[in-house]
Amino acid sequence: MTKKLETLVEHQKRTKKQWPDALKCASSNVRIELKNAFPSVKFSVRISRFTGGDDLRVEWTDGPTVKQVKEIVGKYAAGSFDPMTDYYDYDSSDFNATYGDAKYIFTTRNHSREALQKVADDVAADWKVPMPEVKISEYDGNVYIEDEGVNVSSGDNTWDHHWMARQVIYRTIQELAF
Repeated sequence: MTKKLETLVEHQKRTKKQWPDALKCASSNVRIELKNAFPSVKFSVRISRFTGGDDLRVEWTDGPTVKQVKEIVGKYAAGSFDPMTDYYDYDSSDFNATYGDAKYIFTTRNHSREALQKVADDVAADWKVPMPEVKISEYDGNVYIEDEGVNVSSGDNTWDHHWMARQVIYRTIQELAF
C-alpha cells in the first residue's frame, strides 16, 4: 500500500505546533517515499540542526544505488552551496513549500559482506586472478577487501592485479542495485 506524503499544513496540525517544521516534515516524507519505492530496504533517515542551517542524512545497506536514492531525496534540498563564492543559493519551489526541505542532504550506501564478496568473486572470475576474502573491520565494523595484495607475474612485469581488481569491485558495486 502506497502511503501519501504529508504537507506542511498537515504536519503542523498533527504535531500541534504553532509553526510547521519543514525539516521534520521533509524527513517524514523522505521515509515515506523511500519505503514506497524500495519496500524491502531499511533506511535510516536522520536530521540535525546547526548554526546556519540543517541537514538530512539517509543511510542504507545494499539495495538501491546512490543515484536511485538521490533521484527521490534530491527534490527536498532547499537549494545548493557554491564553494567558489562560499554562498548558499536558496531555490524556493512549490514542492518544498508544500512538503518541506533541508538545507543539505547527504546519502550513504553501505555494503553487506555478502554483496561485496559476490562482486569480488565475479571480478576475480572475469580477471582470472585469485581474490582475498572480504572481511569486516574490527576497528569500525565496515566491510572491506583484504589489503594484502595478490601479485600475479605476467612475463617480465609484475602487476598488482589485486589492487586494480579492488578498484573495479568498489566501482562496480556502486553501480549495482541488490
